[in-house]
Amino acid sequence: MRLIIKRILSLIIIFGLLFTSFACNKTESYDQGIYLSEDQTRQALATTDLAIGSQSKLKLIYTNERVDKTWDSGTTYNREHIWPESKLKSTKQKVDLHNIRASNPSVNLSRANYPFANKLDGGSYGLIAPENITFYPGEDDCGDVARIIMYMYVVYEKTLKIEDVIVDENLLLVWHEVDPVDDFEIARNDRIANDTLQGNRNPFIDDPDLAYVYFGDNDLNIGYIWLIGFIVYVGAVVYITFYQKNHRNKSLKDATSLMILYTIIISFIWNWWLTLLMIIIVSGLYNYLKKRNCNN
Repeated sequence: MRLIIKRILSLIIIFGLLFTSFACNKTESYDQGIYLSEDQTRQALATTDLAIGSQSKLKLIYTNERVDKTWDSGTTYNREHIWPESKLKSTKQKVDLHNIRASNPSVNLSRANYPFANKLDGGSYGLIAPENITFYPGEDDCGDVARIIMYMYVVYEKTLKIEDVIVDENLLLVWHEVDPVDDFEIARNDRIANDTLQGNRNPFIDDPDLAYVYFGDNDLNIGYIWLIGFIVYVGAVVYITFYQKNHRNKSLKDATSLMILYTIIISFIWNWWLTLLMIIIVSGLYNYLKKRNCNN
């Protein structure tokens, strides 16, 4: 019977890990595409950032101005790195077209490399008073900014520090909902995906629900997975306590060891304090049953 219990709990561990991996969907990687030179990215904006319905006007980030696409050495527009260029770690990251938007030069200068933050009253873009060390992208562009940040963080496999670009990661989903994907983003994504430019896509524009997979709260799902294992464990200890005649303490020890191992493995993707609480519960139950068996 001890062998059967071990096998059942081992299967629960394997099932839990596989299901957790599927539920969290954290392992999928996205093609980073091909990359242009810095000067080519500036030229590419004349194509990628065209306003809807126009072949001559660009739509600028934050201000939503429409300006002539003809390059005039940065007087009318220049390049804004949503994830600040000074915070990026490689040339590929610095020239990724998904992260570069045409911008009003004075607004770009004002934003500098300050992280994004929320403005309580919403409204227009700009530095947030009184400190003026954070920047609000505006209601019309906060979703665009959020999806670019999510793209950069996921595509570059979390080599970047998200606190470098936004003060509160939870804002990503808030902004994602406040400012949903629009026609301009879809068109821009299609243009960047062209093989003559970068040749890859922002998956958070193609499938907005991915934002919840990568940046949503998975604690509840993981909690259910742990609970399944715990229910099986409780069933095993009930059987051992009331129906097994020999080697009760040994069987309890084996079952508890597997359950604690299962909990520790889940801790890699769960809150550490919840994991500690679960281990305390399991250990406490084991010690109680062990003493009970010794007294019987």
